Amino acid sequence: QVAENRLDNSLGQRFSAEKGIDRVASNLLVDLASHDDDFTAGDLTAVTSAVLDVVAAAVNTRVPAATLIERAHDADLRVVQQVMVREISNPDHRLTDVAGEVGMSVRYIHKLFSAAGTTPRTWLYARRFDRARSLLLQTDLPVADIAEQLGFRDVSHFSRAFSKHFGTSPGRYRTAGS
Repeated sequence: QVAENRLDNSLGQRFSAEKGIDRVASNLLVDLASHDDDFTAGDLTAVTSAVLDVVAAAVNTRVPAATLIERAHDADLRVVQQVMVREISNPDHRLTDVAGEVGMSVRYIHKLFSAAGTTPRTWLYARRFDRARSLLLQTDLPVADIAEQLGFRDVSHFSRAFSKHFGTSPGRYRTAGS
């Protein structure tokens, strides 16, 4: 699959009908366009996936090597983020624990987040606050229970952090949202 944010490097470029996968993709698209009246809706549905696979293969050959490295980094970042979200309720789960679990160094994890324009701590707090907001608006859980579910050691720390992030206390946020 070609990631949507990677297409910019390849869109607007011509396919060469001279050789390789470009030739196959080009010929396929020209043939489909010139015989479009011959196809039923069922025929088009049947070939759509195959056509997209061929075009994706041609586009993928145009993606610069650095982008392939970025893809690997993006995949690594997603793995780290999944572990962090899975352990969101555990205040003792540190970045060193995550690093050991996923087989990466703490320094590399910091570089991954830096490339994404954030830090592990900032990213984790954003996830915690997103979840806190949802829990406050969609449940009747006490604020202390929400704080505990989100890995805060005590409700006062959670309330201060929430107030700093949203500009209002968790209780007022809940009241305003209902």
